[in-house]
Amino acid sequence: MAPRRSTGEKSVSVPYEALLLDIGNSRIKYALYSKEIPLSVNWAKDADELVSVMGRINKVLIAAVGQSRLVEQVEALAKGKAKQCLRLESSEQAFGVMNAYDDPRKLGIDRWLAMLAGRQITKNNFAVLDFGTAATCDFVDASGRHLGGWIAPGLTLMRRSLLQNTEKVSGRASDWAEEIVGKNTLDAVDAGCQAQGVGLLLQAEAYLRQNFSSYDILLCGGDHQRIAKRTNLTVKSYPELVFLGMTLFA
Repeated sequence: MAPRRSTGEKSVSVPYEALLLDIGNSRIKYALYSKEIPLSVNWAKDADELVSVMGRINKVLIAAVGQSRLVEQVEALAKGKAKQCLRLESSEQAFGVMNAYDDPRKLGIDRWLAMLAGRQITKNNFAVLDFGTAATCDFVDASGRHLGGWIAPGLTLMRRSLLQNTEKVSGRASDWAEEIVGKNTLDAVDAGCQAQGVGLLLQAEAYLRQNFSSYDILLCGGDHQRIAKRTNLTVKSYPELVFLGMTLFA
């Protein structure tokens, strides 16, 4: 079921099956899940902001990249509300996908969930690219075998690193230039970082094309649309792919 974004909490109480938490490097993103209605996606600054929704769910599912202290706070909050709480981990195999890592648990849970969701979306060979704080890409063949992947800096992280580690280079703290090539330093920084992201996508497509006659490319993450519109590739956009993977465990 396709997710939708919500600008605020519902004014009436709705029984949800689970609170899905995607605790990343830069923010807490959460979704209220029910089989009957679309995902309601929101953001929270800290665990305290989740108190109001705890009474409307049966259990809590956590996907966290680091942030152990915050995870502990959420777990304590769930325990205090007598809610079942489960922290998801990558495994050797699940829902038709076989993990390529020698130690499956070391694969980032966000990457794993995106692949699990991708496998439900398509039975074709596919790549899933997540353009968030980090830019990641994972390849899965039609049998469900994970072939491995890439991890690179995301657009914002790339830009911040460039500005912090080079002299006489200035850039924007937020927003992005739309120019393909920059005619001033601000635009050149933005265009260059976005070109790097496009390059990752093009390399992923080249890998698929070299190895398979048929394939799909799935995109997610906060910056994926910025990258997609700079290419002519046929891609499928799933902004909440990680949450869709989490619903498999709900």
